[in-house]
Amino acid sequence: MARILTDETSLHRRRDSLRKGARQLQSLVRYELGGAVVLLAAGALAFKWWGPGLLVVGVLASFFAAGHWLKIKESKAEEDSASAGLQGEQNVTRILRDGLPNDSYILNDITLRRGLRSAQMDHVVVSPRGIFVVETKNWRGMISGDEQEAQWTQVKRPGEKPMQRANPILQNRRQIQVMQAVLKAGEVDWPDIFPVLISNSRNAQFDIRNRSVPILTRFDAVEYMAGQVPGRQYTESEVTAVIELLMKKAR
Repeated sequence: MARILTDETSLHRRRDSLRKGARQLQSLVRYELGGAVVLLAAGALAFKWWGPGLLVVGVLASFFAAGHWLKIKESKAEEDSASAGLQGEQNVTRILRDGLPNDSYILNDITLRRGLRSAQMDHVVVSPRGIFVVETKNWRGMISGDEQEAQWTQVKRPGEKPMQRANPILQNRRQIQVMQAVLKAGEVDWPDIFPVLISNSRNAQFDIRNRSVPILTRFDAVEYMAGQVPGRQYTESEVTAVIELLMKKAR
């Protein structure tokens, strides 16, 4: 069983922030609606020289309430998305923990920075077989594109409007470049860093042209990492040095 060194945090923060914001907006909407009702009623009953002004302010309060209500709906959709992403990452963490041998270490949701470049990584697995930088996606439907294109196309259901998605293979490549820069700055010699793209949805199909990076399920990923043959074998002390460096630099 692999050892987990860090937990998922950014999606936790994102989800909790959205929840807090939605609660605040809900309170504001209640005040706005209450105020709108009072102002409209007062405007209808007031003398003619006060009535129009109160009615205008009441209508404006109603518009503000409607706008904030729409914002609450948007926040709820974002919260659901963040919760689904968090659940997906936790599922991947559990499978990797249970499936990989105990010489493997898992760092979840870390951000590394070197110079002006930074990269957030869903999971990093450090083992004598190499460092694996893991990007997880919970996409569903048909995803098509080219490995070198900046954008891929996702169609969730037949007939639905296609959506543009950032190419996760290029994203994974940038993450590895930052990882390499951090290791080099820390005077760690470790050439074997492997990209891993995990599809965490059972309802996803990929049609990616010129693909050199495998798109794996979380179960395939365990087999892939456990069976990887690096360019050279790494000692326990080298593994420890990498972990200590990443734990020090991770944000």
